[in-house]
Amino acid sequence: MTDAWTSADTVPQLLALRAAETPQAVAFQHETSDGRWESISWQDFSLRVASLRCALSAAGLRKGERLALIAPVSLKWELLQHAALAMGVAIVGMDAHDLPERIAAMAEQAGVTAFAAVDGRALSQLRTNGLAGVRLLIDLGQVGEPDGELPAAQRRLKWAELEALGASPVAEPQPPATDDIATIIFTSGTTGAPKGIAFSHRQVCLAVAGICEVFSFVGHEGRLLCWLPLSNLFQRMVNLAALRQGTATYLLGDPRRVMDVVAQVSPDIFVGVPRFYEKLYDGIRANIAAQAPLQRRLVEWAWDIGRRASRYRQQRRAAPTWLQLVHSLADRLVLSRVRGIMGQRLRCMVTGSAPTPRHLLEELHGLGWPVLEAYGLSENVLPMAMNRVDDFRFGSVGRPLPGKPDRGGRGRRHQGAGSMRIRRLPARHKSGAAGRRRLLQERRPWAVR
Repeated sequence: MTDAWTSADTVPQLLALRAAETPQAVAFQHETSDGRWESISWQDFSLRVASLRCALSAAGLRKGERLALIAPVSLKWELLQHAALAMGVAIVGMDAHDLPERIAAMAEQAGVTAFAAVDGRALSQLRTNGLAGVRLLIDLGQVGEPDGELPAAQRRLKWAELEALGASPVAEPQPPATDDIATIIFTSGTTGAPKGIAFSHRQVCLAVAGICEVFSFVGHEGRLLCWLPLSNLFQRMVNLAALRQGTATYLLGDPRRVMDVVAQVSPDIFVGVPRFYEKLYDGIRANIAAQAPLQRRLVEWAWDIGRRASRYRQQRRAAPTWLQLVHSLADRLVLSRVRGIMGQRLRCMVTGSAPTPRHLLEELHGLGWPVLEAYGLSENVLPMAMNRVDDFRFGSVGRPLPGKPDRGGRGRRHQGAGSMRIRRLPARHKSGAAGRRRLLQERRPWAVR
């Protein structure tokens, strides 16, 4: 990366650099209504963002305000996010499947002034007395007409109406400063009410640079499948890392169809939760069990050879020559075909949010898939630790990601005075129940509230 990339400390600067460096390269692929993948280049994406930024300004949105996005993965989500960030508006990503009561509480806490949603049910618990500042409601789907329950926004716009405003003569919106808030995310709320955490443009760019350093092998020719909700902070950071690297991102709105499209997309890296990998493994096992006896024995033999080779790779030892030769044969004839269900380009998979059983990690690695665990907290925009393709240990979350402790990845509590700074993480922090106990025991030396 050039000095321009390393010095970029706002998201709009990242997009401008990418559009200038590879204007005709594919930025996103999104599905059309008839099921086809349609591409948009970085240049065209940047132009649409600029037009949409003017449209949001004409609709009344101002720098420093908050736009809540309550929608599935889509090109509209990405366009609105970048357009809002370009004019200094903070993005509040919310899960469309969350309880309407929680959405209302989080919107009130974040001081949301505009909503973009596909379904009115997500907004059904919003009350005008708690959200008197709401001025704009963007209908991305079937929000419907006001029924007394939706916020009395001063303006309601369909997507086509919003885009038409892009041609309106308005003053050029002021770009964000590095320390302006870029996004507000919320804790899971498992131990209490969700709490908002604000991250600046500088912090987001720091996180993106750290992720790019770990996955530097994914470049201009790479592919990423985005299927996790964009209310998920890590998925958004990964998409921004793809922007920085010039990688094409395939946007899948229905996560239930991930196995229907992943082989066609053939991503270089895949991000999923532990439950996905459990279901992937169960599906492979069921498919093997349904094979004829001879084919079943052949796959089991190849998998066993893969397990043996995996043990040597985990120990960073060279396998015996005979095993290398047999594994090469087994991989070419059998294992590569099994891996084909995830495409032929996949270098690694990434997981987090909960520990993945070590047995599952070893089984998938025996097939040739390294599944890399990572660890982070909502209060830290930068994942604190992550395994690498060339440096991993199953049962751990790997080594700390690059980043300067004094700059931190820590977020500001949107309400309240609490904050947390990550000063040091044990080099090999174990996952699982024992690891969580160790984390609590070691909390004082490396985490300060």
